[in-house]
Amino acid sequence: MSYAIIRNTKYKRENLKGIFRHNERRNKNYSNENIDKEKSYLNYSLKSPQYSYEKEFDIEWQYKSKFSKLEKENSHLKKVIDKFKDTVQKFIKWIIKKFDIADENNLVRDFERENHTLLDAEKQIKREDREKKFELEQ
Repeated sequence: MSYAIIRNTKYKRENLKGIFRHNERRNKNYSNENIDKEKSYLNYSLKSPQYSYEKEFDIEWQYKSKFSKLEKENSHLKKVIDKFKDTVQKFIKWIIKKFDIADENNLVRDFERENHTLLDAEKQIKREDREKKFELEQ
């Protein structure tokens, strides 16, 4: 007769060693007399741990911590870039007023042509990627 046991339980970290030994059949003695150790080879796990439960937990926790840190850094960088874009737009408008330039679009267009740099960072990155790809093809 076959049956499955699936558990999803929270444990304290200090209990993980004993739980690992029990679940992975590493104990030498069991209080349950119905356990036939000679049939343990018939047991299988849907997902066997590579390491002890403690180490698996530590690896996952480190991964989640690094991921969270990268998300925060990315969010911060996005805010910095957005603020910089706003500042550049304000600066352009200020220059136009200060020097009595007729059209903002002409100023931006002339700057981009003369400096081979687009003010839109995403478009500039795509342009540079295309140029690199073109250079590699030749």
